[in-house]
Amino acid sequence: RSGRLAGGEGHTMRVFLSQPNTQLGATLLARLKKRKGWEVSAMCPEAEASKLPRGVSHAVVEENIDSMHRALLYADIVLFELHSKAKEAKAAIQYLSQATLTTEKVFVCISSTLTWAAAAGSSAEDVLTEDLYPKRKPLLSHKACHAAETLIRKARKTNLLTYVVCAGLIYGGGEDVLHPLFKEAWHGRPVPCYGPGNNVIPMIHATDLANIILHTATERPETQYLLAVDNGGHTLQELSEVIARKLGSGKVEMVDEDTTALSKNVESLLVNLRMEMGAVGELNFRWQHMEGFVRSVEAIVEEFRDHRNLHPLRIILQGPPASGKTFFAEKLASEYTLTHIKIDEAVNEARKSSDKFGEEVRAALEKDPRLPSGLLLRVISNELQTLRCINQGFILDGYPQTEKEMAELFPIWVKSLPRESEKNKRDAEGGKSQDDGEEEDEEDENEEGEGEDEGEGGEAQDEGPSSGSARGRRSARNKPSSNLPENVIFLDSPDEVLKERLLNLPEAQLKSAHSDEEGFTRRLKAWRDMNATEVKLASFFRDYNVEVFMVDSVEPWETTYEEMKLYIGPPHNYGPPPEVIERMKTEAEGREAERQALLAAEKEEQERKELRERTQRQEREEQLWNELKQQEQDLLETRSIPLRKYLMDNVIPPLTEGMIKVAQLRPEDPIDFLVRPY
Repeated sequence: RSGRLAGGEGHTMRVFLSQPNTQLGATLLARLKKRKGWEVSAMCPEAEASKLPRGVSHAVVEENIDSMHRALLYADIVLFELHSKAKEAKAAIQYLSQATLTTEKVFVCISSTLTWAAAAGSSAEDVLTEDLYPKRKPLLSHKACHAAETLIRKARKTNLLTYVVCAGLIYGGGEDVLHPLFKEAWHGRPVPCYGPGNNVIPMIHATDLANIILHTATERPETQYLLAVDNGGHTLQELSEVIARKLGSGKVEMVDEDTTALSKNVESLLVNLRMEMGAVGELNFRWQHMEGFVRSVEAIVEEFRDHRNLHPLRIILQGPPASGKTFFAEKLASEYTLTHIKIDEAVNEARKSSDKFGEEVRAALEKDPRLPSGLLLRVISNELQTLRCINQGFILDGYPQTEKEMAELFPIWVKSLPRESEKNKRDAEGGKSQDDGEEEDEEDENEEGEGEDEGEGGEAQDEGPSSGSARGRRSARNKPSSNLPENVIFLDSPDEVLKERLLNLPEAQLKSAHSDEEGFTRRLKAWRDMNATEVKLASFFRDYNVEVFMVDSVEPWETTYEEMKLYIGPPHNYGPPPEVIERMKTEAEGREAERQALLAAEKEEQERKELRERTQRQEREEQLWNELKQQEQDLLETRSIPLRKYLMDNVIPPLTEGMIKVAQLRPEDPIDFLVRPY
């Protein structure tokens, strides 16, 4: 029953897509958007219904069963990824197998070679083919996928064609399973290789897999179970080594079994299956990476950079002395996690080198503290070839200063880019350069290929790495072939401002930079003479179609800095590497500890202050209380004087006399004797 899916003229092909946001789902969606008259419905959680990617016509909320059923009946093609959606796929095929279908539908599920990974006796020498699928045995984590494969393959009936596409490890784009390996390589760290590394991993590029799925749905091959693998047959160690070599330092770290067992998401890297493509080799589409990962690694690395926006940021900062080049370069290097190439530091590093070049640099510095231009050029060129500059980028501070230095430092770029004046001259003469002709021929060839491969439903020709999306597409002329700077910033200020800025510098800084007033005036004059009418180096960059940002550093530096960041754009990296993050964390913890110590000291000082104030207040209160008590005593004594006089004059004399008589007479009742009148 091999043939193409029926669809009359003007018929809209309706596709149901289970996961539009996965690596494969995004690739499928990109392919479907290129097909005229195709309509895509995508399944999603209710919370994400309003955030579906462009190209999706309808959102199907997976929690709404009725909505799911309507979408399945409405679709001509149903594409289901079994990974994490095996339960939903089984429910969908059960519903369609029981429903009355009036039009033909194709149900394609995308499985994984992990459903074969535990097959008894499988080894690198066993070549597995599609007709051996009954013998497949899944890993424990993929039993649900294995069951779904069987159910979907058995559900075929009238008007319902079912296929299982068993895909190898998917690579390409921004990467998924292989992303940790790419990330380690990009940071310059050793690329991990789990276990012995001699296991063979079946693989498939995401674009080729998307084409296999779509052409299976439209061409309807006789084979229901298709192995979607390329001809690579690479081992894990080969993958780790080629990634490390093409993107990183070339170093591979063998991970022992105990560490591997504790690692997450590595089961796809541990399979040991040698598989051979079958029916997919007969589908009518042009393969992009049939020979496998290693043969296409350069294009794959470029895809990775494009999708992750990891192209290096290369910046040149130029301007007269004291214009703030180094100040802004240090800030930008910290902001964008770039290498700040300083002439003095680069020369010192080269001088410390123990190789022949280091000896040459030391010999030259013994004769003259200023290196010859040719030797300095080699020093800077060596810095530009370091891995951190190639992957993350760099900031060149004050170098190169002349067109000659620029042409010698970036020779590949200069030779590959025609000057604007030359291009205008050719355009005026109606001619084309050889490169332009080649580009046009290449475009014509692509268009011809599209016409040959265009099938029913208006499918556009599959694009390869050289003709990617608008974000990733680059012509041969504009594709970086060296460490060319793409961001050129020229700082300038009036001479008076520059001199005033110099005078405000500390004396120690002036001496260390050899920027006394006489030396500064000489260097400033030399720079002005070299750029008398216009900044010649800026003109040089413009000739090669590099937009130059001219900024006046007289303004507040915060404003100038924000303008620079706006010109450069967002960072092209993962953020700071782990060692920098650890250092930043340590510094932050140190600052927090200092802050806490300061707060504790302030609290202790406040407590001591409060104690002193409380003690002083208590002393003042006690003193006041004593004073009050004394005043009260004095008042009582003062008020007791009249009473004392009365007693002395009127009471004490008769009482004394009576007491004497009592003593003399000794009456029986002294009290009664005293009260009697004499």
